Order: sequence, then structure tokens, then C-alpha cells
Amino acid sequence: MLETLSGHADSDEIMAWMAGASHTPDQVYITHGEPDASDMLRARIKRELGWQAREPEQLEKVVLSGNSPSLANTNTSKSNESSQ
Repeated sequence: MLETLSGHADSDEIMAWMAGASHTPDQVYITHGEPDASDMLRARIKRELGWQAREPEQLEKVVLSGNSPSLANTNTSKSNESSQ
């Protein structure tokens, strides 16, 4: 159970929290941190927990519903280009 939220947890704390999960998630999304640190955490999640993890693209929207997320492109510049 997650008792508090903090943007200042280090990777060891994050990994310990994730390891206590009651089930394996379909996908882990890393949405905070510098690119190099985020990629290191992504690799660590895959290596130590065997879970799929990735960093969403800028302006990418992930819609969570049921047991599996779906992706929706919310890049407004692409949307505007296709509607012109």
C-alpha cells in the first residue's frame, strides 16, 4: 500500500515500493526525472523486476482502462496538420 507520495524518492525507494506490488503490471511508465536518470530506472526495473517499463514520448497520452493501457496521440501539431 502506498501511504505517501513524494517526488523525492530515490531509485532504491522506488524499487522497494514496486517490489512489494501484489501483481505484475502490464507496463510501467516513467514520467519524471532527467532523461538519463529515467532511462537508468527503466533499465533497472526491467533487469531486477522483469517488468516492461518505458518513458512516454513528449505529448503522448496513455489512457488507462481495465487491465491494459491504450495509447492516444495528443500531439496537437500533428492533429492540426492532418485537419488542414
